[in-house]
Amino acid sequence: MAALAALGAQVDPDGRGLVRDAQLNEATSARRAELRSRLVEPVVVAWDGLLSREVITATALHPDPVATRLILETGEEQGSSPARTARGEKGPDPGRPRRSRLPFGYHRLHVEAGAARGESLVISAPRRCWSLAPSGTREWGIFAPLYSLRSDRDWGAGDLADLEDLRSWVAEAGGTAVATLPLLASYLAEPFEPAPYRPVSRLFWNEFYLAVDRIAEWEQCRVARELWGSSGAQAQIARSRVEPLVDYRRVMALKRMVLEELCRWFLEHGDTARQEAFARYARTHVEAERYATFRALTEGARRQEDAEMVRRYHLYCQWQLEEQLGGSAKDSAPGLFLDMPVGVHPRGFDTWRWPELFVGDMSVGAPPDSFFSQGQDWDSPPLHPERSRLQGHYYFRECVRHHMRYARYLRIDHVMGLHRLFWIPQGGGAADGVYVRYPADELYAVLCLESWRSRTVVVGEDLGTVPPEVRPAMRGHGMLGTWVLQGSLRARSAQPLGKAPRAVSATLGTHDMYPFAAYVRGDDITGRQETGQVEPSAARREMAARRRLVAKLAAALSIAWTPGEKTADLLRAILARMFSSSAAMV
Repeated sequence: MAALAALGAQVDPDGRGLVRDAQLNEATSARRAELRSRLVEPVVVAWDGLLSREVITATALHPDPVATRLILETGEEQGSSPARTARGEKGPDPGRPRRSRLPFGYHRLHVEAGAARGESLVISAPRRCWSLAPSGTREWGIFAPLYSLRSDRDWGAGDLADLEDLRSWVAEAGGTAVATLPLLASYLAEPFEPAPYRPVSRLFWNEFYLAVDRIAEWEQCRVARELWGSSGAQAQIARSRVEPLVDYRRVMALKRMVLEELCRWFLEHGDTARQEAFARYARTHVEAERYATFRALTEGARRQEDAEMVRRYHLYCQWQLEEQLGGSAKDSAPGLFLDMPVGVHPRGFDTWRWPELFVGDMSVGAPPDSFFSQGQDWDSPPLHPERSRLQGHYYFRECVRHHMRYARYLRIDHVMGLHRLFWIPQGGGAADGVYVRYPADELYAVLCLESWRSRTVVVGEDLGTVPPEVRPAMRGHGMLGTWVLQGSLRARSAQPLGKAPRAVSATLGTHDMYPFAAYVRGDDITGRQETGQVEPSAARREMAARRRLVAKLAAALSIAWTPGEKTADLLRAILARMFSSSAAMV
């Protein structure tokens, strides 16, 4: 009932008994009448360019002549003259668009029947996403969270220059991909919420990862270099470098002081060509201007001149991030393997910019399962499926496009969300949620079209509770699945390590899992016990089972190993087995 109310149905979430049943019946009847009144759906898909003859939903019973106009993305127009479509009438084609193969793209279909009007976005898309190299060619790479990369020039966390160094290193080793966690904007001051899977926006990058010394103004701005070289700044950098964890707040505060000086110098003294490039970026990236305004508002600058400086700072940082991400050719090896999260921060830019698209009194999560016994609440508002359709999935398209400009491979977090999302009502727990379905065909069409245009391989994260229709749909649309070692070990089999299938990206673990050595030790079991997800007696049984599984795994790989020993040899043997599988990517 709460989900129906959030979707817009006129029901009382607290309703009971006959009153609730009456509300449901009335809301259902109203919705069916609304759907029947449509001449055409708000979005239709033309797979491989062919538009279905059944696209116009109401014409078969409509008493008035129906005419259509199809305006292609290029502006070219196709149309039909009005034709009678009353039931039982014979004659010419009933006002439907020609069934010729459409060019790939986003087109607009206009339908008229008497005084009634309808409009639809036509997504003409290839049925399959862009594919990897021909079968038999090994694709492999390294996964490393960008913040974890360290060098002789880092400030306490890795940056985009370190990412380029890693790409060069992997290229020398023959690798084809470098994967990392989401690089999207986050709150790193007040509020302070650095979680990469709950970004401020899925449309803008995180200035935390800027390589400050690679910005053009660095050599020219003496104040910025002196600030960085001061004893206080160098002491902070030295301290951050030796700590085992990343101090986001400290590193970002220091970076921001230097970046603000670079921005100020650029605005006052920057050369003409750079000034013109910045102005051109602002003109052609209207949403970036809005994003910068939003950040200025959330930071609460008291004076107008301060607010304007904050706005320009954020715009300048996004411009520099685009420059640094675009500094290496997308087609050069190894390609970037980026990650697009399923959700956003509930008080971030995206929900501020498009409040009508997000369901504010609901949160996305996952029901209890064997991995998370209490379920998960990701504290991220879901997209409203119908309102997204009415906007032609504009926001989803822009999120995909934002990543694919630079990604040769794109991981779609929680790919099941293309089909359904688990909505949790505000104030409820993860066990109180309900699944809400999404227009999967249309979302796949966006992915296929954008993938084809940008030549980006799409990988779906299909772990956890997966509906039976998801993996066949992924295969049908040329998406790779995700095969994870820790989730694929078979304790009762003589061969505990199965081989990864072809249409997957195979990996040791994910960001949700303990690293391999910790898994071997059973640290994940200890962690679940410490957080109350498993009783001590059950934890002891799981730990004993883990030791037996690892021993069986070592024996199957002909590795001499006993509990408590280093796991390097075992790890090498597992990687070799993964590499010998038929997986499209490792």
